[in-house]
Amino acid sequence: MSMCYNMLFLFPDKFQRGDWHVFVACLAAVQNDKGKWGYINTNGKVVIPYNYDWVGDFSDGTASVEIRKTTYSIDHTGKKYRHLY
Repeated sequence: MSMCYNMLFLFPDKFQRGDWHVFVACLAAVQNDKGKWGYINTNGKVVIPYNYDWVGDFSDGTASVEIRKTTYSIDHTGKKYRHLY
């Protein structure tokens, strides 16, 4: 198990339950007050901007995200790859 698994307890005032995912690969998906999703690192810094309507957790180096009903994969830097389905 990753040492950064489920560390959001470190940021209780910044992220409320229901608008975040647990840390996977040291990144956690969080939702801003406008309903957009991005990812933070273990310091609580937004490292992938709040650009997404829906996000998944990282697995094997990528995460699925959705922008305007189009699904993409992104890597840990936020680089976007179009899904083929």
